[in-house]
Amino acid sequence: MIVLIIIKINLFLDGKSFTDNISQLMTVHASLCDTVTLINAAYGVVALVITITCLIHLIITPYFLIIEADGRREPLFLAVQGLWCIFHIWRLLMIVQPTYAATTEGKKTAALVSQLLSVSPDREGRKQLEIFSLQLLHRPLEFSACGLFTLDRTLVTSIAGAVTTYLVILIQFQKEDDTKGNFDNMLKNATQMLKNASTLHNITAGRLGLN
Repeated sequence: MIVLIIIKINLFLDGKSFTDNISQLMTVHASLCDTVTLINAAYGVVALVITITCLIHLIITPYFLIIEADGRREPLFLAVQGLWCIFHIWRLLMIVQPTYAATTEGKKTAALVSQLLSVSPDREGRKQLEIFSLQLLHRPLEFSACGLFTLDRTLVTSIAGAVTTYLVILIQFQKEDDTKGNFDNMLKNATQMLKNASTLHNITAGRLGLN
């Protein structure tokens, strides 16, 4: 409460400088939005390629790690595969985390402007804050990969869900192939046993006929 009173007094005593500061912040935010637009245009394809490669590697590497983790492989191989998984996760976070931090700061700015609107006694200052609030609403900080998806932490959860789904499907197909292979081997063995039994029967019948 005391902090709000102090803010009100400062705004009342220094309304002109406050208005100028808001105008400067609006200019800085506009420049920042233009910079983000240029970054999206220049590095959108790069971010898209890196994201797709991370998705593919995060599917293939854990798949082979799970398939080979049956005791037949050396622990060094499993450790290397695990390190590759960690590396691809780190590579994805190196793209997502900075963009998420910038977006979060933009949302904090919008919240602070809303709080200032409720304590500013200056009419001109309130007008500038309202304009700034509209600018924050219509021009948010948003990083994207060619406009296909936004680069934030929700991308991590989406990739995690996709990786889990594909791993389950691939492992099921692998088990079905193994089961089919075992069934084919059993069928071949049974056929061979029948052939051997038939041959033995013919030989036995021939000998009995000769006798």
